[in-house]
Amino acid sequence: MDEYHFGVGRGRVSTAIAGRVEKIARKHDATFTSVTLPGDGPRYWFSTRNYGAPHNGATAKAVFDDLDAAGLWPMPLVLTPNERRAEYRRLASAIPDADRRARYLARRSYLATDAELARLVAHYDDDCCDDDRCVAHYDERE
Repeated sequence: MDEYHFGVGRGRVSTAIAGRVEKIARKHDATFTSVTLPGDGPRYWFSTRNYGAPHNGATAKAVFDDLDAAGLWPMPLVLTPNERRAEYRRLASAIPDADRRARYLARRSYLATDAELARLVAHYDDDCCDDDRCVAHYDERE
């Protein structure tokens, strides 16, 4: 039987956080992996045995619910200043107008904490909501 991967993300997870996340994942018969891939950088993901759609979705939901309750989702990442700048540039690339994109990057000034950036990335990647830091709704607030 093959594996089902979920919660795939980019970024470095501290050893302490990874241990807590792994403990929660194991409660649901899943594992947590955090590695640095050559040429691609730090990545993380969860995996479990692939029993099909109902089981896989239920497992992922249970893991994410427990992580959220523990304050570990979105994943708290450890980013170097260069990684943080690159992530802001990636998020800002969604803003079509060059002037607005420049203002967004200037306002962020790369001073946000790793947790704030993780929330921003999660909102952007999920096509989100009303969060005032959300890149997807940036044009609406201008």
